[in-house]
Amino acid sequence: MRTMRTGLAAAALLLAGAGTCAQTPWPFETEIAAFEASDQVQPPPRGAVLFMGSSSIRLWESLARDFPGLAVINRGFGGSKVAESTRVADRIAIPYRPNRIVFYAGDNDIADGLSPERVLEDFRGFVAKVRAALPGTAISFVSIKPCTARWRHAAAVRRANGLIRDYVRYRPGLDYIDVFTPMLGPDGLPRRELLREDGLHLSAEGYRLWREVIAARLKPGLVLDAGFGAGGVALSTSPLGGEVAVGYGVAAGAAGRILVAGVLSDAAGIFRLAVWRLAADGAEDPSFGRGGFAASPGPDWGWAMAVDADGRILVAGISGSDWRTSPAAVLRRFLPDGRPDAGFGEGGRAAAASPLGGAMADGSAVAVDAAGGILVAGAAADSSSRTHAVAWRFLPDGRPDPRFGTGGAAVLPQPEKTETAGAWALRRGEDGWLAAGTIDWRDLALWKFSDAGEPVPGFGRGGLATGRGIGRGILQDDAGIWVGGFAYVREGESVVEEQALLSRFTARGASDAGRASAGETTLSGGAWPHRESFAIVRSTQGWLFLGGYAGDRGLVRAAVWKLAADGRGTPEVLVLPNAAGGKEDRIYALALDDAGRLLAAGFSRGADGKMRRAVWRLRSEP
Repeated sequence: MRTMRTGLAAAALLLAGAGTCAQTPWPFETEIAAFEASDQVQPPPRGAVLFMGSSSIRLWESLARDFPGLAVINRGFGGSKVAESTRVADRIAIPYRPNRIVFYAGDNDIADGLSPERVLEDFRGFVAKVRAALPGTAISFVSIKPCTARWRHAAAVRRANGLIRDYVRYRPGLDYIDVFTPMLGPDGLPRRELLREDGLHLSAEGYRLWREVIAARLKPGLVLDAGFGAGGVALSTSPLGGEVAVGYGVAAGAAGRILVAGVLSDAAGIFRLAVWRLAADGAEDPSFGRGGFAASPGPDWGWAMAVDADGRILVAGISGSDWRTSPAAVLRRFLPDGRPDAGFGEGGRAAAASPLGGAMADGSAVAVDAAGGILVAGAAADSSSRTHAVAWRFLPDGRPDPRFGTGGAAVLPQPEKTETAGAWALRRGEDGWLAAGTIDWRDLALWKFSDAGEPVPGFGRGGLATGRGIGRGILQDDAGIWVGGFAYVREGESVVEEQALLSRFTARGASDAGRASAGETTLSGGAWPHRESFAIVRSTQGWLFLGGYAGDRGLVRAAVWKLAADGRGTPEVLVLPNAAGGKEDRIYALALDDAGRLLAAGFSRGADGKMRRAVWRLRSEP
């Protein structure tokens, strides 16, 4: 009996001990609760930069002073591992709705025996939790630092850093900030002056180095506007039951509304020129057209859009679904409420065949002049099937303007042996019209012609200036003429890279080499070797923005580049997350709304293969 009682007593003590262990507070609960109490007294600002992680963040006492003019929040808690930040993200990260999280953790994980692969998986878990609630928040992983106290773990640290660097490489909105490399000396060992006497934590000099490295990545930039659509993007499948809906043109309307032009397909696979109107929040405007959209009754395709002084919408494009076989350049005009304008052309549609006797004509760009005349630029074939850049001018009622070129069409100049030429962008210049495109898919072409369709002889060579690549977007201001586009980099007959470019010309068409080498800036894309830019705008603050895409290994992502007013310096690139759950997003058009926010139109292809019309709205970080 005594033995039984002794056994029962021992069991009771074990159970009591188990209960005591179960009730042991989580070691970081006091710190997290203190953060929450502080948040109640003084809520942190929304849209700030949140620094989060272990003691290297917690001990950064000069954080606010080190980033003047930037709202920062410090939520470091010493001794923590990656997974512990995930555990409390809904308490001290997500409620703040930061624009960016600068995350540091991982050295405690490695020191406690966790594998590099586990560190990666835990960081993936952190990203998943934050992104589920805040899809527009950028996350920067600061590499695990080298330190003398834990140098025996250097190989595991290097591997963990490499795994995370590779993980974020192709994921828009994720970033890897390398502090490991600059913290090493010439001997390959940790620089002792960057660490405290314990050989583990950063010294004041160490924080100065971190500030320099991290500040270079925290320059004011663009972020998706979370108040628009779903996390900054508004998507729409074809309302006619087809597989395709794409926006090729975008413009800001009254009361924050947004107009988008492009193409959609119906259930039978017929492509129709289309216009959508969105409300300020990204929802389709039911008072426009057929519940938010208008479409051509027949098979036309819309490439570009302009809005005249009366709010009427002009969309240029092709007849049919393939520019190579389009018999005419097409121009449709819609009333401000989305109805076809019966007073324009035939039932709201005007068309122009090739002035060169060929079977193809393509309207790729459109603009309206001060007199209400309408200019369309594109390409047309001659009787030998060579294509030429062509401009057409229509009267306000849709008839060809006989005062322009020959019978309303002007063939733009090109070198004698050109096989393929076309104009894809059009802009009213200071004293004439500017069009940008390509000659033989190799040379950027910039034309200038008069209101009568005549080449301007003092511009370039006989009205034609050339550069490298293909011109897709154009603007002119006091600084000169800016053309956005791209160039193919070839090895033999294979294209190995596409380089997004910004080219600059003087008002007389000379390459503005005083601003950059050969008058151009290559728009970088980080790890993305294939990049094309299609549109360019200048903000009211002077920034230059270009929109297009960045791609690699079967992935294509919408991209926006931001450059200084003079085009100098390293462009900032924002590669946007896929909007529809697939592998392909592209931007084809840009505009600015009345609040200075950037509008971008294109498409997002979902995992189901459907192309959804996409409109992104972006704003500048403070």
